[in-house]
Amino acid sequence: MISKYLLFFMAFSLAISSYSQQIISGKIKDSASNPISNANVSFKTVDGTSILGYTITDNTGDFELKMASEIDSIILNISHISFQPLVENINTKNYKTVFYLKKQIDALEEIVVKSPPPIYKKRDTINYNVSAFSDNNDKAIRDIIEKLPGIEMDGDKILYNNRPIQKFYINGLDMLEGKYSLANENLPAEAVKSVQVVENDQPIKILDSLVFSDRASLNLKLKNDITVTGTTRAGIGGSPLSWDVNTTPMLFRKNIQGLGSYQANNIGKGIEKQLEDLTVEDYETNERKEFVKLVGVMPPPIESKRWIFNNINFLSTNFIKKFDNDLEIKGGVSYLNNNTDQSSYSEKRIFTGENEIRLNEEINTFQNQNNIKGNFTLHTNKKRLYFENKLSFEHEANQGKESVVANNSDIFQKKVDKYSIIKNDLDLKTFVGKKLIQFNSSSHIITSPQALNVSYSDTTSAIQNIELNDWRTKNSASFIERVSNFTIIPEVGFLLEKKTLNSHLQEQNGNEMDDNGNEISKISAIPYLSLGTQFNSKNLNIELNLPFRMTSIKLLDDNELNNKIDKLLIFPHVKLKYDLNSKWSVRIGSGFSQIFSEIDQLYSSPILVNYRNIQRFPSNLRGTKILDSYLSSSFKNPLKGTFIDFSLSNLERFRDFTPSYTINENGFYRFNLIDVPSQQSSFKFNSNLGKFLRKSKTVLKLKNSVSFDSSREKLDSQENNIENYTYSVGLQVNNTLLEWLVVDFENRFLYSKKYIDGDERTSYSLQEYNFDLSIMPYEGHLVSFNQNYTINQFQNSTSSYFADLEYQIQVPEWDIELELGLQNIFNEKEYISLFNTDFSVVENITHLRPRLIFIGLDLKF
Repeated sequence: MISKYLLFFMAFSLAISSYSQQIISGKIKDSASNPISNANVSFKTVDGTSILGYTITDNTGDFELKMASEIDSIILNISHISFQPLVENINTKNYKTVFYLKKQIDALEEIVVKSPPPIYKKRDTINYNVSAFSDNNDKAIRDIIEKLPGIEMDGDKILYNNRPIQKFYINGLDMLEGKYSLANENLPAEAVKSVQVVENDQPIKILDSLVFSDRASLNLKLKNDITVTGTTRAGIGGSPLSWDVNTTPMLFRKNIQGLGSYQANNIGKGIEKQLEDLTVEDYETNERKEFVKLVGVMPPPIESKRWIFNNINFLSTNFIKKFDNDLEIKGGVSYLNNNTDQSSYSEKRIFTGENEIRLNEEINTFQNQNNIKGNFTLHTNKKRLYFENKLSFEHEANQGKESVVANNSDIFQKKVDKYSIIKNDLDLKTFVGKKLIQFNSSSHIITSPQALNVSYSDTTSAIQNIELNDWRTKNSASFIERVSNFTIIPEVGFLLEKKTLNSHLQEQNGNEMDDNGNEISKISAIPYLSLGTQFNSKNLNIELNLPFRMTSIKLLDDNELNNKIDKLLIFPHVKLKYDLNSKWSVRIGSGFSQIFSEIDQLYSSPILVNYRNIQRFPSNLRGTKILDSYLSSSFKNPLKGTFIDFSLSNLERFRDFTPSYTINENGFYRFNLIDVPSQQSSFKFNSNLGKFLRKSKTVLKLKNSVSFDSSREKLDSQENNIENYTYSVGLQVNNTLLEWLVVDFENRFLYSKKYIDGDERTSYSLQEYNFDLSIMPYEGHLVSFNQNYTINQFQNSTSSYFADLEYQIQVPEWDIELELGLQNIFNEKEYISLFNTDFSVVENITHLRPRLIFIGLDLKF
């Protein structure tokens, strides 16, 4: 009975509840009658403030709201992020079931997109925004780099803080290694977003927290992750008939890069420099020894296009591929054929005690160079493993001939030489347990045959033949351990090298024949132990190296022991870097080393170097102690565009010998070394100021240099102290304030003096002014006027004025640029320059290229 009442009560309550609950439903659409899903729907009473119900429309735009009690009128609120909100007062007894929302039209606040500042620093990286420094004249990225404050160009070498860069990356990959001039001269500036200088760059990841590096590297950050770019140029002119061809396509992707280049010209462009290694600092392993030489034309301090008569072709291909496991393979092969034909006239003053000897030479030189080189590298760079093996080779064959009129005497010279090297370098670093172990190995083989044939006007002739061979291997092992702020690097190694020199000089004077020859072998066996220590803290880095070398060198003459050295040598080096704050840093360093006579100073029988120079040396091993010290400081404020650096360096050489010259009345000399101790000193001071004035879009660079060199040498029977003083200052200004006008100005002043035993013998000054003006009269047309004015003050004052005119037309539809140029407008024929040697001063007159009209076509990739 109770259960029946209970069931009745529950049913009655449910009925009352159903009767009292009210449901509001409907559909929400846009103005095109499309259903709107995920719209928010809520309601409240007309006088209320609290939301009484809430729901969201489904995929068909439908919604349903339930009210706990019956209400005659409510406020319905509908909203959606993409539509305007809708608020309606509806009658719950009679209301529409479809609601329409209007599209949201927001008046967004003004957004100001700020471009990055021209120069800024992020951690250890200084970023230069390329667009802030570019102008209408810029073609290759080099045009940008040489304008950047804080960066200098020494020829083709890039310097930061007056020191060569360590690495040259493109999008973080080191494809070209030291041959970065190939990219620097041909990568279009418009493809690069920023130039980055990475300070204190440690390129080996496994050493990153262990071994401090105070070297800087440069990275080019491209605008696009995938970049196909390059240079294509073809030009022709006359007279004489001239041409210039360059096609250099490039591909840059995240993990693969490639660069190929074919270039040829006969307009004086020295493109062979693009194949030079610019970051190698230790040339000890593959330094070339030239025993015989043509006199040649002394290169004047002007652009090669002014004076070089050439016909050059070169081909180069380079690639790098990085795999997912961080393994990299990279390589490159290049071929160069270069023919040059030069002529000059020189007056040489040779100081001998109280007297002077004058030698006048008119020289015509032709040289042919054929060079092929290549390299292949396997490389992996991880936090726990570093491995690199580089195999490289080079072969060069040169021929040259030269006619000389020396003091009215006719001489003819012919030279043939070859140079071949194959080299392998291995570097392995890995952890064994908790110890970091590293192993290095470097080996090479060099052969270099050389020959010189000299014919004099009096029927005298001479033939000099040389055969040089060099075999070398250097291997070392070490471990690296961090103890608090100290890094300890003990290293053991062994160097073994054998150099052999065979020479034969045949002189014929009428019917008489003289033979002179050398058969020399130099064998070096040097085990060594090096104790290296670094102290690294936030602002202070100190490095101390203490190498011990057990040096054993034997000199064999005609296969018999002539001379030997067995010595334990210590070569301490210390350097310090201190950051005073985020802007100022100071570097101090000093080192001691000792070297012994190389094989090119160990032959006792004479070798004819050229028609007026013959050399011979006592067959004994002589040493030179070297003390090298430096102090440098740099200041940088990237946001203000200010960079300052200065450096002091002093180099002292304490020699076991004195250079000795014997000169006859015709200026022909014999060179020798005598066993009398002597000293050679060199002091240099350099300073650079770079400033970017943002408002006026002007780059200012001020350079200053002072040098002093002294040496004790012997001329004939008299010992002399020779001193040279040189001072130079330069100013560079680049202004791009107006889009239609670019102004470049550069000025250099140089002053030099020579003293012999305290008496001033010569003084020389040079003033050089470069002024380049580029005007864009209207879009796509550019007129450039380049001027160079030089004043030389020696015995007499001489001046030279060069002017070039260029007109460029851009055709954007075809991505081409037409160029019409006129070089050497005033047809300057000669350039006078001055050169200092130990006992002489040479005034040289170089014959210049004639006026040239040129038409060119540049195609953009």
